[in-house]
Amino acid sequence: MRLRRLALLALVPGAMAACALAPPDDLAREVNRYYAAHASEENGACQHPEIASVTERVEQGDLVTVRYTYYEPGEGETDWTSVFHQPVDCTGTGERQFTVERTKIGLEVTGMTGPRRD
Repeated sequence: MRLRRLALLALVPGAMAACALAPPDDLAREVNRYYAAHASEENGACQHPEIASVTERVEQGDLVTVRYTYYEPGEGETDWTSVFHQPVDCTGTGERQFTVERTKIGLEVTGMTGPRRD
């Protein structure tokens, strides 16, 4: 019995890490794609921001409210190692509502609140 408990305790951190590293769902991918294609931040100073992380997501009907952190990748590399090791001017937090429609081929974001560059 004691060995079984130790084995279960050894599995718990791995299971928790697997949950934390779960891939984004279809809705998260669509929100990220739409935001990257249309959003601007900081009164237009950040023309190509990307969502770095989502801190809260609330779904209500066809509206999704997202609180997020953002950054604007530099001209060079955009991998996370490069982003963390170089100064980035456009970083911050925000909240937007995204309008989502279900289509025959999946989810599609059709609009969002907040500043846009197009």
